[in-house]
Amino acid sequence: MKKNKLIDLFFIVFLLIILLCGAVKPFIRPLTINETENRAANQIPSLSISAIFDKTFQDQYETAMADQLPFATQMKLTEKSAEILTKLGFFQLTDDSNRKLNNDILYNDKYLIARTEAFSPETKKGLDSKIQNLNHVIKQLGDIDCYVYYIEKDEDINYITDEKSNFYEYIVKRLDKNYHTKKYSVNHLDEYKEFFFKTDHHWNHKGAYAAYSDIVNWMDLGNLISKGNETCSAATYTGSRDALIGGNWLFKEPFCVYSYEFAPHNISIKNEAPVLKRNSEELTVDNIGYGAYYGWDVGLIQYDFFQESKENLLIIGNSFDNAINELLASHFNHTYNVDLRHYENDMQEPFNIYQFVKEHKIDKVLFIGNFTFFVNDTFNLKGGN
Repeated sequence: MKKNKLIDLFFIVFLLIILLCGAVKPFIRPLTINETENRAANQIPSLSISAIFDKTFQDQYETAMADQLPFATQMKLTEKSAEILTKLGFFQLTDDSNRKLNNDILYNDKYLIARTEAFSPETKKGLDSKIQNLNHVIKQLGDIDCYVYYIEKDEDINYITDEKSNFYEYIVKRLDKNYHTKKYSVNHLDEYKEFFFKTDHHWNHKGAYAAYSDIVNWMDLGNLISKGNETCSAATYTGSRDALIGGNWLFKEPFCVYSYEFAPHNISIKNEAPVLKRNSEELTVDNIGYGAYYGWDVGLIQYDFFQESKENLLIIGNSFDNAINELLASHFNHTYNVDLRHYENDMQEPFNIYQFVKEHKIDKVLFIGNFTFFVNDTFNLKGGN
């Protein structure tokens, strides 16, 4: 009897130690990257009396712990997996084309498709804010060549009817005429399936190269870098949309890339020492995935191709340009890529485009992104002249 009690006591103490370690870990060694969603992990907020009374501390703490607690994500994903499997079974029994996995994601031929974004009052407000922001920028930049590249994808088109929301057309009509404008066009579901991942919201290697080619020809940047051999990972990959619905690797696909031969160049991340970028490397087990291979989102990446006779480029976008930054940079002397979601935190100062353009002798500015980039106020430039 005593032996059994000792075993029980040992087990309880062991379990408490595990729980205590799990509770303490977010404070001692917090995760910095949420790899399933290709973003910085939410951190434990600073404690203050005012934050407690206005409840911002409680809200931020709960959000942070969802990222930081060991196994928290896995537990949620396991629960969601059972729910999704039930829905997939139901889809096999019905001809209904509106196959909703949740309010944001539909299922079609093993592809996780985003619902079409409605042209709602909130959407119009966001687009108008972006347009006003861009028009203000170009007036202040003077003679700098400015380009706007809109990435059309599943959120812009109804995958059943092929009817478009025409966000790009709305933007172009209201933008200052001094902007050069173009869109990466997706006109039907089959086109989307060729150039985008099944399980992730980003374009695949084919889509990325098609966009790079489109931009080079549009901006008249000269000869393209030839795409090399296609390499696909032996292990399967699952992307952000599987994580968004809590698929827990229910939906998988190969991860494929093209190889490229770049001229010698340096790459610096957040003003740190030069490093190699993922898409200059071979595909390995450790870098399977959009963020892992092309690089995670950071505030500033700098490319130096040592071509002093060529111009300098500033790219302002979101994670879509991660796959083509190095390709575009090969056509310039210096290229700077800014992600406004992370710049101030990473660089410890606000981003001032007017000051940046002057200091770095920028000749061209490229604004690039999908619907989110053009409707979310986070991507609007703050301050300035």
